Amino acid sequence: MKKCLLFLVSVWILFSFNQRVEASGVDNKNILILNSYNSGFQWTDDQTDGILSSMSDRSADYNISVEYMDWKRFPTQENLNNIYDNLKDKYASQEMDVVICTDDAAYFFALQNRSTIFSDAPVVFCGVNETGLSQASGEKNFTGVLEQIEPEETIKAALKINPSIENIYLIYDNTESGISTGELCIEVAKTIDPSLNVISLNQKSSSDIITLLSNVDQNNSMILVTTYFTDVDGTSINHQSFCEKLSSTTSVPIYHLYDFGLGYGILGGYMASGKDM
Repeated sequence: MKKCLLFLVSVWILFSFNQRVEASGVDNKNILILNSYNSGFQWTDDQTDGILSSMSDRSADYNISVEYMDWKRFPTQENLNNIYDNLKDKYASQEMDVVICTDDAAYFFALQNRSTIFSDAPVVFCGVNETGLSQASGEKNFTGVLEQIEPEETIKAALKINPSIENIYLIYDNTESGISTGELCIEVAKTIDPSLNVISLNQKSSSDIITLLSNVDQNNSMILVTTYFTDVDGTSINHQSFCEKLSSTTSVPIYHLYDFGLGYGILGGYMASGKDM
């Protein structure tokens, strides 16, 4: 199951878009898809595929560029500086009609630098939650789709399947998005039932998590996987491989908040879809 929420900030963004095209005197529209993460990361690939497939259904001609910030693997100021120099060299002299951003890093980067790199183009985002949106206070001429995960529905569904659940083993990493997602899940679980014991595993290595969960009682436990792409020491994790290995070593049902976990040993969950978003 999926859920997305359209958040309209500037109703005149389409008028701005059309005026740019008319002013240029050409039919082609220059569009940049700026991704926070790397190519090969399924969430990003799904969002990009969704954007491109939507554009392919339109009659207009587009000059589409796709860029990747690789922020999950390289969340450093040095990386941001390199990205700035690279994109400024490529796009500062080009009239950009719209910048489409996937997830927070690209969204913030585009808002902060659109006047110097992207000809002050309108910004459209997806994969940004309400917390991220609130950090853009004072900005204008942007719109997008809010990412809304549903840990409440997932936990309630698990409790319907197994009312004996007492322990929720919560898997998330220590990135900004991982911590915020983990905190939300803990808060939601306590709201549903204060007696639920939520065990956060963000301070354990991926191998230690697998070892621990291989010995957990399946009769009174569930596993909830959220944003988990970086090990406790900062090294990158292949999320799908981790889920497969976890499911092969534990008898505890595994639930997930994103559909890129499907097909890798996940029982289910109320999942967000990057492509639909």
